[in-house]
Amino acid sequence: MLLVAALAWTGLRVGPAKHHLEQARTQLEVARSALLDRRLDDASAAITAAAAQTSQARSLTHDPVTSALS
Repeated sequence: MLLVAALAWTGLRVGPAKHHLEQARTQLEVARSALLDRRLDDASAAITAAAAQTSQARSLTHDPVTSALS
C-alpha cells in the first residue's frame, strides 16, 4: 500500500514538472533567437525565466518520496 501511495505521489508531481521543463525549453528557444538577433536584454530575461521554470521543476521532483523511488 505504501508503494502505491508513493507511486501516486510521484505521478502527481511528474506532470507539473514536465510542464515547467517544457516552458523552460520554450524560453531557451526565445533566448537563442534573441541572442542571434543581438537582443541581449531579451535573451537575458528569457534565460532568467527558463531558470525559474527549471527551479520549479526541480522542487517538484526533489522530495523524500521521489528520491526514495529513484
